[in-house]
Amino acid sequence: MSAFNAIPLCKNLDDDVRKNWLTALRSDKYEQGGAALRHVRFIGPDEPDTLQYCCLGVLADITDDDWRVSTDNPNSFQSHLTEGVNFLNNEFAGGIHLEYVDQRLLASMNDAGINFLDIADMIERGEIHFDDDASVAIVHSSNRYSIDEECNFDTLIDIFTDDNINPNL
Repeated sequence: MSAFNAIPLCKNLDDDVRKNWLTALRSDKYEQGGAALRHVRFIGPDEPDTLQYCCLGVLADITDDDWRVSTDNPNSFQSHLTEGVNFLNNEFAGGIHLEYVDQRLLASMNDAGINFLDIADMIERGEIHFDDDASVAIVHSSNRYSIDEECNFDTLIDIFTDDNINPNL
């Protein structure tokens, strides 16, 4: 393992936003999904479709729930706080002090299957911890093996140390 055993996460995030976001992530209001901030999950003809959210989509939803269908993907949604269907826009993110590198790290962990409870714990701690075997330290997620495969130390370190994303290193 390298010199990193933790990566900072959401260190500068506005305190009120952090509190409200953690509450929402830990609630049962949002069904977790990936690959978009908010999208429709089509289940089948006998069950109703459901809305799923990325952890960043939860943040957008608690701030402003004025969603509209995406012009790029009719199964996904956008709002005036988003940049496309995958990230929050610079104006909103900058206003709450959410760095782009934080968005990339959070989206990667969310899409790898790390659940909202573990993500909330990391946001609250202000860092992503790694176990001795270089896997993300998680408590609540049950599918650890597949998470380790999709969201490992090297992947997150590559995001964190990318000069185009985090030029302050």
